Amino acid sequence: MPKTLFNKSQIFDISKNIIENHGIEKLTIKEISSRMKSSSQPIYKSYESINQIKISYLEYYKSNFLEEINRVTDDFDEVVNFIFLKCKENPFGFKSFFFDSKKFSSIADDIVTILVTKFNEFMNLKYKDFKDLDLSVLVFSLCSY
Repeated sequence: MPKTLFNKSQIFDISKNIIENHGIEKLTIKEISSRMKSSSQPIYKSYESINQIKISYLEYYKSNFLEEINRVTDDFDEVVNFIFLKCKENPFGFKSFFFDSKKFSSIADDIVTILVTKFNEFMNLKYKDFKDLDLSVLVFSLCSY
Protein backbone atom coordinates (compact mmCIF):
# COMPACT_ATOMS: atom_id res chain seq x y z
CA MET A 1 0.00 0.00 0.00
CA PRO A 2 1.54 3.38 -1.00
CA LYS A 3 2.31 5.94 1.66
CA THR A 4 0.09 8.99 1.85
CA LEU A 5 2.08 12.19 1.89
CA PHE A 6 0.98 15.17 3.91
CA ASN A 7 2.30 18.66 3.46
CA LYS A 8 2.65 21.36 6.09
CA SER A 9 -0.55 23.08 4.96
CA GLN A 10 -2.62 19.91 5.36
CA ILE A 11 -1.15 19.27 8.82
CA PHE A 12 -1.91 22.87 9.80
CA ASP A 13 -5.51 22.57 8.54
CA ILE A 14 -6.05 19.42 10.60
CA SER A 15 -4.48 21.11 13.64
CA LYS A 16 -6.62 24.22 13.13
CA ASN A 17 -9.72 22.05 13.01
CA ILE A 18 -8.78 20.35 16.29
CA ILE A 19 -8.07 23.65 18.04
CA GLU A 20 -11.21 25.38 16.79
CA ASN A 21 -13.46 22.47 17.71
CA HIS A 22 -11.85 21.17 20.90
CA GLY A 23 -9.31 23.73 22.16
CA ILE A 24 -5.56 24.08 21.95
CA GLU A 25 -5.02 21.79 24.93
CA LYS A 26 -6.49 18.90 22.90
CA LEU A 27 -3.94 19.34 20.12
CA THR A 28 -1.41 16.52 20.30
CA ILE A 29 0.81 14.79 17.77
CA LYS A 30 -1.14 11.61 18.45
CA GLU A 31 -4.48 13.32 17.70
CA ILE A 32 -3.16 14.88 14.49
CA SER A 33 -1.68 11.59 13.24
CA SER A 34 -4.89 9.77 14.16
CA ARG A 35 -6.93 12.16 12.04
CA MET A 36 -4.42 11.83 9.22
CA LYS A 37 -4.54 8.04 9.55
CA SER A 38 -0.78 8.15 9.51
CA SER A 39 2.23 7.89 11.73
CA SER A 40 3.68 10.97 13.40
CA GLN A 41 6.61 11.03 10.95
CA PRO A 42 5.03 13.43 8.40
CA ILE A 43 4.20 15.84 11.23
CA TYR A 44 7.77 15.89 12.50
CA LYS A 45 9.06 16.45 8.97
CA SER A 46 7.03 19.67 8.82
CA TYR A 47 7.13 20.83 12.45
CA GLU A 48 9.76 20.41 15.15
CA SER A 49 7.25 20.01 17.97
CA ILE A 50 3.61 20.31 18.99
CA ASN A 51 4.40 23.76 20.40
CA GLN A 52 5.56 24.90 16.98
CA ILE A 53 2.17 23.87 15.56
CA LYS A 54 0.39 25.69 18.37
CA ILE A 55 2.44 28.83 17.79
CA SER A 56 1.68 28.61 14.05
CA TYR A 57 -2.04 28.56 14.89
CA LEU A 58 -1.68 31.49 17.31
CA GLU A 59 0.17 33.49 14.62
CA TYR A 60 -2.59 32.64 12.14
CA TYR A 61 -5.30 33.71 14.61
CA LYS A 62 -3.42 36.89 15.49
CA SER A 63 -2.98 37.84 11.85
CA ASN A 64 -6.70 37.42 11.14
CA PHE A 65 -7.69 39.20 14.35
CA LEU A 66 -5.44 42.18 13.58
CA GLU A 67 -6.67 42.42 10.00
CA GLU A 68 -10.28 42.44 11.13
CA ILE A 69 -9.96 44.73 14.16
CA ASN A 70 -8.13 47.34 12.09
CA ARG A 71 -11.27 47.64 9.96
CA VAL A 72 -13.37 48.33 13.06
CA THR A 73 -13.90 52.01 13.87
CA ASP A 74 -13.11 53.49 17.24
CA ASP A 75 -16.78 53.41 18.19
CA PHE A 76 -16.97 51.73 21.59
CA ASP A 77 -20.03 49.60 20.81
CA GLU A 78 -18.57 48.46 17.49
CA VAL A 79 -15.33 47.32 19.14
CA VAL A 80 -17.19 45.50 21.92
CA ASN A 81 -19.49 43.86 19.34
CA PHE A 82 -16.44 42.80 17.33
CA ILE A 83 -14.91 41.10 20.38
CA PHE A 84 -18.18 39.33 21.20
CA LEU A 85 -18.52 38.20 17.57
CA LYS A 86 -14.97 36.81 17.51
CA CYS A 87 -15.66 34.92 20.73
CA LYS A 88 -18.99 33.58 19.48
CA GLU A 89 -17.87 32.52 15.99
CA ASN A 90 -14.79 30.64 17.19
CA PRO A 91 -14.96 30.16 20.96
CA PHE A 92 -12.12 27.61 21.18
CA GLY A 93 -9.86 29.69 18.92
CA PHE A 94 -10.68 32.82 20.93
CA LYS A 95 -9.98 31.05 24.22
CA SER A 96 -6.80 29.48 22.85
CA PHE A 97 -5.49 32.86 21.71
CA PHE A 98 -6.50 35.05 24.62
CA PHE A 99 -6.35 32.67 27.56
CA ASP A 100 -4.04 29.76 26.68
CA SER A 101 -1.40 31.39 24.46
CA LYS A 102 0.79 32.58 27.35
CA LYS A 103 1.75 28.94 27.93
CA PHE A 104 3.46 28.80 24.54
CA SER A 105 4.43 32.31 23.54
CA SER A 106 3.97 36.02 24.13
CA ILE A 107 2.29 36.25 20.73
CA ALA A 108 -0.93 37.81 22.05
CA ASP A 109 0.75 40.63 23.98
CA ASP A 110 0.53 43.30 21.30
CA ILE A 111 -3.21 42.70 20.99
CA VAL A 112 -3.42 44.33 24.43
CA THR A 113 -1.91 47.48 22.97
CA ILE A 114 -4.44 47.54 20.13
CA LEU A 115 -7.43 46.90 22.38
CA VAL A 116 -6.28 49.48 24.92
CA THR A 117 -5.72 52.01 22.14
CA LYS A 118 -9.21 51.41 20.78
CA PHE A 119 -10.71 51.75 24.27
CA ASN A 120 -8.44 54.50 25.53
CA GLU A 121 -10.76 57.41 24.76
CA PHE A 122 -13.68 55.63 26.41
CA MET A 123 -11.90 54.46 29.54
CA ASN A 124 -9.33 57.28 29.94
CA LEU A 125 -6.64 54.68 30.52
CA LYS A 126 -3.16 54.43 29.08
CA TYR A 127 -1.18 51.32 28.14
CA LYS A 128 1.04 51.81 31.19
CA ASP A 129 -2.02 51.16 33.34
CA PHE A 130 -2.12 47.65 31.88
CA LYS A 131 1.57 46.77 31.90
CA ASP A 132 1.17 44.37 34.82
CA LEU A 133 -2.36 43.26 34.00
CA ASP A 134 -2.83 39.74 32.70
CA LEU A 135 -4.18 39.70 29.15
CA SER A 136 -7.02 37.37 30.10
CA VAL A 137 -8.19 39.86 32.75
CA LEU A 138 -8.30 42.65 30.16
CA VAL A 139 -10.23 40.61 27.62
CA PHE A 140 -12.61 39.32 30.29
CA SER A 141 -13.17 42.90 31.46
CA LEU A 142 -13.89 44.10 27.94
CA CYS A 143 -16.24 41.19 27.24
CA SER A 144 -18.05 41.71 30.53
CA TYR A 145 -18.88 45.33 29.84
